[in-house]
Amino acid sequence: MTDSNGTTVWLATYEPFGNATVMGSITNNLRMAGQYYDSETNLHYNWNRYYDPRVGRYITSDPIGLAGGLNTYSYVMNNPLRFTDPEGLFAPLLAPAVITVAEGIINTIGGLVVLNAAKNIVSVPQSSSSTDAPSSDTDTSSGSKGCPPNDPCKGLRDQLHKHEQKLRDYINNPYDHDNLRFLGQGRDAKIINSRIRSLQRQIEDFRKQLAECERQHGK
Repeated sequence: MTDSNGTTVWLATYEPFGNATVMGSITNNLRMAGQYYDSETNLHYNWNRYYDPRVGRYITSDPIGLAGGLNTYSYVMNNPLRFTDPEGLFAPLLAPAVITVAEGIINTIGGLVVLNAAKNIVSVPQSSSSTDAPSSDTDTSSGSKGCPPNDPCKGLRDQLHKHEQKLRDYINNPYDHDNLRFLGQGRDAKIINSRIRSLQRQIEDFRKQLAECERQHGK
């Protein structure tokens, strides 16, 4: 972290499970996603539980018990380089940034190839030297009708629509979308509210990313 003059006022070096060596002239208690450093206990407050970065484990058991896995104290399935747990409840299977890459589109240099990873489709723009390449003008997949060829914002737009629909479906009947069988263990209200908040945050993230993409590339 730097001040207005560009001078470093706070610097931290992190170990994989979040144990930080901190230097600086100011106090900043933010740590890994959703965690706040408690100087009195040297633990990280992670909303629903306390986390000990020195051992890479929660100090309290998972609120849903064994329904969350055999190790009720583990943090993000022991894979902090890939997953986060901003509420101390569970690790989303895919973070928003990962979903964007996995299900969005990747433009190679010059925009010659567009990869739609979510549908595993590769399209190459029509050119005079390649008459067999499919034209992106014919793409009428969900959320893309009317979009310009090689629309760099299409993946974000599709993901936003997908997650908005997912939130509506979950609110209408969460039990139909309880794929991990977390519900029915006596803590349904807390789990449902947590899932709804998680989806709302993901939707907000996609909206911000889409707005920035459209600002740079146009709608």
